[in-house]
Amino acid sequence: MAVRKTTKTTHLIDGCVYKTKKDVERHKLLKANPDVKTFHLPDVKEKSTYSRYGAHKCEINGIIFDSVLEGMYYAYLLELKRGKFIKKFTRQVTFVLMEGFTHKLSGKKVRPITYIADFVLEDMDGNELVVDVKGKKTPEFRLKEKMFLAKYPDKEFACVQYDETCKEWRNLDDIEKDKRARKRARSKKSA
Repeated sequence: MAVRKTTKTTHLIDGCVYKTKKDVERHKLLKANPDVKTFHLPDVKEKSTYSRYGAHKCEINGIIFDSVLEGMYYAYLLELKRGKFIKKFTRQVTFVLMEGFTHKLSGKKVRPITYIADFVLEDMDGNELVVDVKGKKTPEFRLKEKMFLAKYPDKEFACVQYDETCKEWRNLDDIEKDKRARKRARSKKSA
């Protein structure tokens, strides 16, 4: 599995051309995972469109994910399930944050506010964990996260991201906190 740099900005691995080394590392991680039978990440030859937040869709084991990170987390969950660390998991679970209603004076119908979690895990003890995989928290997500925590106080909630420095899945708030601390340390060093 040789990685060959084709030009200044692209890398070739297994016939796929990627723009960044991070994408090459993701390719290697998915290829090394025995639970991943097939995967397709968008390469630079494709005219793939980005979502409004810059994420590419990918396909793993015939399932299309909204982002490569979400697909990688799915592969990680397959490993956890095989290793008997979790009992089961479900994808795309909808939670109602606020019921729909009809405004009394105007008669206008207001739709419910819903949140679709990327994954809901059940550990070996039967405890549930609601997980969202994000590159960064948007203002809309922050609001829905608060509404979710208020409506479902008994459910554990986590927003995770793959930390490239530690090579593990971590809570996004912890990753951001570490980034800020490193930035402060660099600015103190340069001052």
